[in-house]
Amino acid sequence: MTNKKAWEIFDELRIENGEPFETQKIGETVCVVRQGMRDNIKILLDAEKGLFYLGSGKQGEWKQFNFDISDEEDFITCAEKVIAETVKQLNKKGVIHRGDVFTVSTNAQLLNLLLGKNMRGYMKCIYGLTDSYALLMHTFNQVTQAGWLNRELEDGTVIEQFVGNKKIFKAHEGLPDNRYRALFEKRREKGVFIFRGVYRLSDKSTSNRRVWTKVCDQTNLFDF
Repeated sequence: MTNKKAWEIFDELRIENGEPFETQKIGETVCVVRQGMRDNIKILLDAEKGLFYLGSGKQGEWKQFNFDISDEEDFITCAEKVIAETVKQLNKKGVIHRGDVFTVSTNAQLLNLLLGKNMRGYMKCIYGLTDSYALLMHTFNQVTQAGWLNRELEDGTVIEQFVGNKKIFKAHEGLPDNRYRALFEKRREKGVFIFRGVYRLSDKSTSNRRVWTKVCDQTNLFDF
């Protein structure tokens, strides 16, 4: 496999993952990564030796990835790991602000973009980050399949009101363990997600009416 062919496959995978970052090739070996105003990261490729290097060029910050030069599937697996690690490094340096728009259409694509994951069929609206902190993907002002109506009040408070059949959705009894959530509003008709802030579960919450109080307008998803 030549470097040119390897980069073509790499770019196809990057696009399949929602194109989480832009790339600029320098010759056949170096690829410079940029995401908005975040720091540059470089990806070095040597297809003949089966090596990727990822880093910023500073001493001790290069990470090596190996693949079998005779196995294209192994290269694809390795390239997906490089893409995931690239996104992870970018997001550790980047801050998300309330109102930021992410042009992806599915929950899986948002997780791939923000966390450097490689998910293709993830459909749940919540993804745990720690025992007490989760990423939440909500639609507002319409009843979900699970029977919840989500609303944002003028003061930024978010209300989750259960309006479904309690006999069917018994699993929703009680309060969630993760008391902090990074909330993204999902707008299906426009194919975007909008970051709304980080919220804490209020003591006023009940099992059928959960009250979320906003605690900050920005995060890098590694704050809690």
